[in-house]
Amino acid sequence: MSRSPSSEAPAESLGYLLLMLVWQLLVLLVPIFIVAILPLAWGLAGEVALLLVQLLCVRLGWLKLAGHLSRLLTACVIGTGFAIGRSFASDWALLEAIVWIVLALAGVGSLENRLGLKREETSEEGDRVLTSETDEQGAGRTGGSAWGGEEPNRTPEGGIIRMLGGGEIAMGGPVYGDYLFPDGVLLEGIGSSCRFSPDGRYFIATLPSRSSWGLLLLDRQARRVYRCQADVPLWEIDDFDATHIRGRHSPLVHNGGVRLSLQQILDQAEAVDLVPIADLWLLPDWQEKIEKTRKQWPAGPGGQTLEGRLALPESLACLDDPLRPLRYPDYELLLEEQATGLLLDEQEQPCWRADGQALACRARALAQPGEGTSYWLWQAASGWQRLPELQLVEQQRLSIYFGAVQALEEGQVWVEAELGSPLPNRGEYGEALSDYLSATETKRGHDAYGRIIPGETALTRFEVALTTDLATPAVRSQVMADGTRLQFSEHAGRGQGQVAYRLQLGDWTIPGEWQLEHRVSNCGRYVALLPACDGSALAEQVVVADSRERRLLASPYLLVERLRDFHDGCVEVVCLAGLCSSQFTPEPLRHFDQPAPPAHCAAACYRERGYGGACHELRRFRLGGQGLEAVPDWRLAEQPQAANADGDFILPAPQGCDAAWLRGAETEYPDNWLREQCARQLGYLLTASGCALYGVTPSFCWSADGRYLALTRLLQWDSPDNDDPDHARQWQLWLLDVEQRTLRRRPGSLGHMPRFEAFTGDSLSVRVFSQDWDDPADRGRRIRLKLDELLALPAETLEKRGWRWHLAGEQQPQVHWQSFDMQVLQPWRG
Repeated sequence: MSRSPSSEAPAESLGYLLLMLVWQLLVLLVPIFIVAILPLAWGLAGEVALLLVQLLCVRLGWLKLAGHLSRLLTACVIGTGFAIGRSFASDWALLEAIVWIVLALAGVGSLENRLGLKREETSEEGDRVLTSETDEQGAGRTGGSAWGGEEPNRTPEGGIIRMLGGGEIAMGGPVYGDYLFPDGVLLEGIGSSCRFSPDGRYFIATLPSRSSWGLLLLDRQARRVYRCQADVPLWEIDDFDATHIRGRHSPLVHNGGVRLSLQQILDQAEAVDLVPIADLWLLPDWQEKIEKTRKQWPAGPGGQTLEGRLALPESLACLDDPLRPLRYPDYELLLEEQATGLLLDEQEQPCWRADGQALACRARALAQPGEGTSYWLWQAASGWQRLPELQLVEQQRLSIYFGAVQALEEGQVWVEAELGSPLPNRGEYGEALSDYLSATETKRGHDAYGRIIPGETALTRFEVALTTDLATPAVRSQVMADGTRLQFSEHAGRGQGQVAYRLQLGDWTIPGEWQLEHRVSNCGRYVALLPACDGSALAEQVVVADSRERRLLASPYLLVERLRDFHDGCVEVVCLAGLCSSQFTPEPLRHFDQPAPPAHCAAACYRERGYGGACHELRRFRLGGQGLEAVPDWRLAEQPQAANADGDFILPAPQGCDAAWLRGAETEYPDNWLREQCARQLGYLLTASGCALYGVTPSFCWSADGRYLALTRLLQWDSPDNDDPDHARQWQLWLLDVEQRTLRRRPGSLGHMPRFEAFTGDSLSVRVFSQDWDDPADRGRRIRLKLDELLALPAETLEKRGWRWHLAGEQQPQVHWQSFDMQVLQPWRG
């Protein structure tokens, strides 16, 4: 809940920062160059002239101009050092130049301090920069750590200080937090190293930042805050006496002692008076955020006015999060300027009935602040009443979120509902299945290089009707393409969160009994359904209803757990593929080690096993002429793929004389994020000619005659085969001869993310990139490898195992290789 201490710093563009860097370099280097090439006497005369002009500026009070001249003088004395080394042709010239530069720079710095040129400057963030003094006595002291652990919990008077929340700079850096004092003063984003003055009037704390640290001084009597910066920032404050603040610079650097004058802070720092809001004292920007004390909602069909009046609790300080009512204000609903006693969120939209005689909304009762939101109905004849709590039987097994009121019809209040989106924990498969109550990323296909085209899977939305009695809620789908909705009528309970429904789509009564879970296609013409089943069972197919042709399209047999997506004619479902024993971990080519149970007890079986006891897989089906057709779990590639190509695919050799099938290549992260820019690795490759290799990436390419297959292998920094002296990841090149059944390995690394472009004649063309992930801005560079040089490398002969040929040291489980369906490769077998 803390406000980040660096959030107020203005963000400059990279181009601006680079321009400023060039300018600063020119200001420094041009004077150095000019003085270095001038005669030594001319350079010294110019520096004396600069010094006199600088003294005159100080005398006239032009301190800013004097500061610029001081920086110019610094560059000139450096240039004089080069001139000394050039003018004296002796072995001591270099030493003389160095001594001159050191002494001259020390003199310039001492002169700046004496002239007061560092006393008052302005930082880039607009705060005052205060002069600090070196505190030799304080170098050995230690006070509150910038990393926390010694935060104050009481005032000098004994009052309790509440720390409301906090964070840390970067990962493991200094911490910051929000502090609430007994008198209601709330300071946000201050550091953990802080101190009270001896009389208790002042409180000082550090302001941690990624770039420029600051200080905050609170005058507790005047309720005034001073914000400033020191030329040597304090990270840790050790002592605060009547006149000075003592502390230390960063413990990560020299940890030197620093002393600041209290009076200087009071005189020069930016002062801001705190403002009262309820029982808190806050910075004025909070007052600006709640200036909107009234909110207007659309008037009713009969002209009734509907307004909101800002409602703050009498006490903010007693709340767990005192600032929450200010961040997310509530408004008391006023109907025809009469208070209703209901609190609405700022984003809530009350809904009128068409005749203007009824109004519904989601709100909290002002008189019962501890209760959550409920649905309320106002009718002109009977006034306000709270509607019964909205519940569906399916909430026992599904994640369902009820949202805002969508429509108000005679006797029914229609509320939006969202169904959680299911996704296995490893993406395409996994031993755990989670529901997400927000849009999740998904694959929308692959580009020519096999890279994922990402998209979003929205939640399934439908509407549930509330009535003033306790009748069973009615359910209807979202609006379909023809303007109709799928109407659900409860028919019978099946136990354990399952209900059988009868369905009506316009004037079409869909035969059969169905579950509540459904998915309308993105075109709005089709809706995917699951047949009803007992609570201990799973549906044995997915069915799609075509609203235009009024027909049902069914899938082949499978144990369907959930519906995930329906986009571009492709239905995506989560099915129960099998069971996992307690010691088994799913692998890319072996997802489970025990068969799935029968459909009539499948749900009860995996519920009893708990987390990790079952394997959930994503399956996809396309709309066909007579039913739903399973989408193969592999794709046919037409060109060499990228190192971050996704999924299983087959790359045929030219003229179709052979083909290479890659399966099981994944990123190094075993989770369900797409990670479309990350390289895939540790794949299993099988050619139609029987060569089997493990550990390759999706980046490989056939030679023009189909005899050679160039492959890549990614070696992580900790791989025993990685011989990189800097322990960087290596991309090895392998050359497979499918006729001789031999493998050659090129030593060293090709470069990051190699992508084959051509393998013709006597050379191999590969494009490599500067980063180890797919960066669209990186166009890469092309390298050429001669085939003769690769063929000159030592050859390893593959050994025969059954009908396959493997590397001698390869020890992958046979069950992984046996999972390849050789019928798929049959068209390319000679």
